[in-house]
Amino acid sequence: MARDRGVDVVVGVGESMPLRNSSFDYAVIIVTICFLDDPRKTLTEVHRILKPGGKLITCIVPRNSEHGRHYMELGRRGHRFYSVAHFYTIGEVKDVLESLGFTVSDKAVAVLSRGVGDYYEEPQVVDLGRAEGFGFACIEAIR
Repeated sequence: MARDRGVDVVVGVGESMPLRNSSFDYAVIIVTICFLDDPRKTLTEVHRILKPGGKLITCIVPRNSEHGRHYMELGRRGHRFYSVAHFYTIGEVKDVLESLGFTVSDKAVAVLSRGVGDYYEEPQVVDLGRAEGFGFACIEAIR
């Protein structure tokens, strides 16, 4: 479908991307880190393919948010997707990104500060530490 729309397609996996070093300005990872066997390996690859000054936007469901706790409980009950998920705090993702050489913004774009099932809320730019309480948060990191 992407090819039909004129988009170049490359087949690969995040842990070993078939892409040149320093070849991208931007990378986006949305609700994926929790399903990776080795998030650090994928984030290392993202760092490798980004140009100096390139940006990574990674969006997560924080483990200690109401939404994170809800999905973890579904996982404990055997949900086919969430039973294999490992949710992280924003602090944990920040620490990994910084250890790989990324500079992490002190702000995040976050949404879903209300309870599970109450999804009509505008995204907010908040201090990174405050984003832990939101059900969905996007972190900007610069190579």
